[in-house]
Amino acid sequence: WLGLRGLGGAEEVLCRGLSQGMGRKRALIVALLHRPRAILLDEALNGLDAPSVRRVVDELDRRRAQGAAILLSSHDLELVAEWCDRGILLAPGARWASLEGEAWQAWREAPTLELTAGNRE
Repeated sequence: WLGLRGLGGAEEVLCRGLSQGMGRKRALIVALLHRPRAILLDEALNGLDAPSVRRVVDELDRRRAQGAAILLSSHDLELVAEWCDRGILLAPGARWASLEGEAWQAWREAPTLELTAGNRE
């Protein structure tokens, strides 16, 4: 498992000795190891290199295909637009907009936090 997730060779390293990216990978492995049906990820991809992000997204795709519910919080609008099938955009302290269906598809074409008055809640 560790080798497949880019942590091969780090089996004996204490958690506090891991880099930010390796620590993030370890946390994701621990969170996903027992195959949860609901997965909540809060900025879980921060600090990961591009190949690691791809591995995590591929694993989440497999979990989603198996019926897992996944809630992803991220500032990476491109990732959100590419990967998510609906979204809730947040502003400090409040929901800014809930988008799904045609509104979500339109937002995915050019992801931005600049919404028209009709999209705001």
